[in-house]
Amino acid sequence: MAKLAIAGGRPLRTKPFPKWPIVGEEEKKAVAEVVQLGKWGHIYCYRVLFENRESKVQEFAEEFAEYYGVDYATPVTNGSVALEVALRNASIGYGDEVITPPTTWVATNLAPVMVGADTIFVDISPDNYCIDPEKIEEAITPRTKAIIPVHIGGYLCDMDRIMEIAEKHNLIVI
Repeated sequence: MAKLAIAGGRPLRTKPFPKWPIVGEEEKKAVAEVVQLGKWGHIYCYRVLFENRESKVQEFAEEFAEYYGVDYATPVTNGSVALEVALRNASIGYGDEVITPPTTWVATNLAPVMVGADTIFVDISPDNYCIDPEKIEEAITPRTKAIIPVHIGGYLCDMDRIMEIAEKHNLIVI
């Protein structure tokens, strides 16, 4: 049996890995154009998109939407902002409730707060650490407007059951 490189054997790789990210002149030029425009995406970039037709963000949004065959796309800076924008697009705001699991990144539970809604925690299933669909219905009130399920640790939520509950109670699933 061959000796591992860490134990003094011959390494399989003798050259360093290629540098990452790979940046060419085209990428450098594009970044320079964005910096010179001074119009970068931010938490309310969806407003900027339609006020500034020369924006690289707007250009990206149009190309992205065309590629996927949809009417529009809204680029955002990260997943936290994406959740907030999704809630705003669903007209969720002050006084509404959004059901989430407590075991997730803070953004899932902060997004409802950012739009004025209340976060309602529903416990996880011990089988997969994802939101327990059987506990969702107990948490639904007349103020509940949405559910944000989170797939975690390689486990998937029971989306069929969650969608069934959402449809029954006319809730949005983000």
